[in-house]
Amino acid sequence: MNLFIVSIQMPDQNNLTANCKDFLYRLLQHDPKSRMNYEEFFKHPFLDLEHVPSEANFKKALKILNEAEYLDKSGKKTDAINKYCEGLRYLLPILNGKLTLLLIVMALDSV
Repeated sequence: MNLFIVSIQMPDQNNLTANCKDFLYRLLQHDPKSRMNYEEFFKHPFLDLEHVPSEANFKKALKILNEAEYLDKSGKKTDAINKYCEGLRYLLPILNGKLTLLLIVMALDSV
């Protein structure tokens, strides 16, 4: 039985993020010892399970954004910016999902 190892070549497309490439590369290792393990899989930044769209994360985003607004009005601009960014990390995946759904509905409507 002849086994050979093929090096992993990612597509030349520039639309894959560094996290996505790393995730795929680590999953596609020929040697099982070199592949990411169960814990590494679920902790990989590409998955970002902490910010997955959910009602709880929507409420969390709103709470954080309200805190940011309060800090902003209090003149604590740096703290406010950090809170705005934190809130958006929870809100953007939700908005991306809604936008995708809207585009699908619009596409189906035009058929």
